[in-house]
Amino acid sequence: MSAGQSNKKTFIADASLILQLGETLIRDDIQAIMELVKNSYDADATTVRLIIDTESVYPGASEPGYIAIIDDGRGMDETQITRGWLTLSNSLKREMKRLGLTSARGRTPLGDKGLGRLSAQRLGRRLLIETVPETGDRRYRLNMDWTMFRESKPLESVPLEYIDEPRGNGRTGTTLVVTDLLDVDRWRELRPEQLRVRLAEIVSPYGDIAKFRIRCRFKGRRIDPSQVTKNVRNAAHLRYKIEFDGDELRAEGFIRPEYIAANLKEDDLLVFRETVEVDGGKRFLRFLTEKKAKLLFDLRMADSGPWMFQTSFRKAFADAKGIRPGGEGQAVNPGPFSAEVDAFNLGNEGAKSATREFEVFSRVSEFKKFVAEMSGVRVYRDGFAIRVDPDWLQLGKQWTKGGSWYSLKPSNTLGYVAISARHNPLLQETTDREGFVDSIPYQNFYQLLQEFLKYTADSQEQLRRGWNLYKTAVQEEVAGVRITSPAAVAETVSQGLEEVQMLSTAMSTAVRDLKTAVEVVQKPEDAPELALYDSKSTAIADAVSVAVRKLEDSVAALGSLEERRAGLRLLAGEVEALRTALAETYELVSLGLTAESLSHEISQIADRLARLTSEVEVHVVESGLADAKVRTYIEQVKDALSGLDKQMSHLDPALKYVREKKIDIQVPYFLREVEDYYAIRFAGERITLAQSGDEDFTVRINKGKLIQVMDNLILNSEYWLRGDLKAHRMANGVVTLRAESPYILISDNGRGVEPGYEHSIFDMFVTTKPPGEGRGLGLYIVSQLLDADGCSISLLPDRNQYGRRYRFRIDLSGALTAE
Repeated sequence: MSAGQSNKKTFIADASLILQLGETLIRDDIQAIMELVKNSYDADATTVRLIIDTESVYPGASEPGYIAIIDDGRGMDETQITRGWLTLSNSLKREMKRLGLTSARGRTPLGDKGLGRLSAQRLGRRLLIETVPETGDRRYRLNMDWTMFRESKPLESVPLEYIDEPRGNGRTGTTLVVTDLLDVDRWRELRPEQLRVRLAEIVSPYGDIAKFRIRCRFKGRRIDPSQVTKNVRNAAHLRYKIEFDGDELRAEGFIRPEYIAANLKEDDLLVFRETVEVDGGKRFLRFLTEKKAKLLFDLRMADSGPWMFQTSFRKAFADAKGIRPGGEGQAVNPGPFSAEVDAFNLGNEGAKSATREFEVFSRVSEFKKFVAEMSGVRVYRDGFAIRVDPDWLQLGKQWTKGGSWYSLKPSNTLGYVAISARHNPLLQETTDREGFVDSIPYQNFYQLLQEFLKYTADSQEQLRRGWNLYKTAVQEEVAGVRITSPAAVAETVSQGLEEVQMLSTAMSTAVRDLKTAVEVVQKPEDAPELALYDSKSTAIADAVSVAVRKLEDSVAALGSLEERRAGLRLLAGEVEALRTALAETYELVSLGLTAESLSHEISQIADRLARLTSEVEVHVVESGLADAKVRTYIEQVKDALSGLDKQMSHLDPALKYVREKKIDIQVPYFLREVEDYYAIRFAGERITLAQSGDEDFTVRINKGKLIQVMDNLILNSEYWLRGDLKAHRMANGVVTLRAESPYILISDNGRGVEPGYEHSIFDMFVTTKPPGEGRGLGLYIVSQLLDADGCSISLLPDRNQYGRRYRFRIDLSGALTAE
């Protein structure tokens, strides 16, 4: 080759590339069938017949067993066969999507990678295609022997049998037949019931979103994938319907009475039946709505169906937590979608009720097995399944690690999320069809569903805790007592037991007197003497009279004791609620102990590092070392240690406040200390903390406790401001502290408190943070810490530019010192 002469080179594909692509892109047989059935959907088929025959030999095949997919779609002409089936990664459908075109039936194509056709090789060694296009007078047949691609030779040299013949009486559509199955024995071992569940991994078993029908025959039986019928779904104890229109997420929840009654103890179940079931829940609803300030969501009687109550929820896309922005500060919208989720009580009573009332299955065991098989929230695009992790929404994590025991559980929840190729093109599937590409649109789609899950957990917790309050109120009414404190109930019961002890002594005396009277009567030598008999009669009458009075007193006392027993039941309920709260608190206590230990260890390490740095600095000076980098490094270490010391000095009092005494604190000076501390924390961030106003007043309080109160509020502001900054809803975040005797006011320039939580934000386990990011205990603990010193915290009625309340006021009146 002469100097400067060019010689063009090109890629040459080996025939084995076909097999490698098929093995890489397709995970298993069910996914392979799904890819082939999708082609029928894209061809505007209304019905697809799937035949899996493990015993018959298809004409032209060498071994028993074949899989056939027969549709009534548009079919393919020669150009579509050449440019579609035989040109790898050239997808006519991708161009249709790009141009926003749809099929004659208004369908946006599902396939766009031009590789799904290779899935046939995952099933068997040979593929026969017979297709009759809707126009023209020809029909076409194409035979592929996948074993031919194992040889090392150029791809274009592998021969394919292609037949072009007159159409005849053939109906429009395409038939794919896979023969010489690779794993025919596994198909033979598969039971029809198992295949029905597997088909749900191909197309939606929910009739509402199934876009076309699949009729399957397997081992001579018809297998219908649409098994989640109306009767099955009506057996659910909870149902949620979700709709996202691109701007707002809306959800509705429907609750059957069995959801509340599930797993109640016998006494509580009796209260439920006598006060809730008897009037359809109206009295219970009145009780809750009278406490409307505590309701996070609208709660009302259900409009229809087997449901008792109904809740609703709305959230603007821009207000959803964790929404990520796209280019130029705009959030990337995943597009409209809908979803429905059902939750079942699989306890014996719940399952019996379902099978009996709705005639779902003949046996309870069948019902439980079905729910277990179909459990999970699945994703379907135009009725076709997108394979995701069985618990991709992390219901298990929400249930075991969240702040509520009442959230949805993965094992007894089933449902679907319906998306479409037309409205959700940005939600792209991975090349191997094993889930979604982790893009910003997908992350925002996921966050919207997390908002929905938080609503389900909060609304279910609201209802179950509301029931506990209602039950207590009913039991107080029946018992004629009201719990002022557990100690008061215990004192009342103790007094009742003392009275019974006193009556026990009196009853013993009465029994002794009656026995004496009986003995007198039974002496035969006294019987003939009338005068003596009269005397005995008088003695007997007196003894009986005294005994009757004492027995009457005893009966009354025992009745009083029964009333006190009702108080004990109330006390037991309070103890159970306290046990639930303590289960959450123990984790925080453990965390606090760990933090205190860590604080001590960090202080020790910092001290050692400071001493070593000083020694190195002395050595550098004495040795006359003039290396600027070394001197700069020493100064940086000293600055870092100084900052760490300030951080630890702020943290240490908060960790040890229980063991410290109250001291006088000048509030403006204290707030400046807080400001200095957070100036270091927020350094380099777009968040600042500013003190506004310096009205001087002094309080006598534990400093560590007050630090913990301020930390909770400021860190809460930081959390929400970071979310707003990440979503480009603001340029800079500002937290403002203000001293106005006897108050400390704290606010930020974020969006404020969500309206539904305004009246319950200081309650235990109430949080607007996503599952796993908040326990709903911080503000509750703040209120309790302040209450212990006669102080309080409130959310002021002032509203910001978003129409939300945003200013917290710490009232330190109880700790105020005399001027």
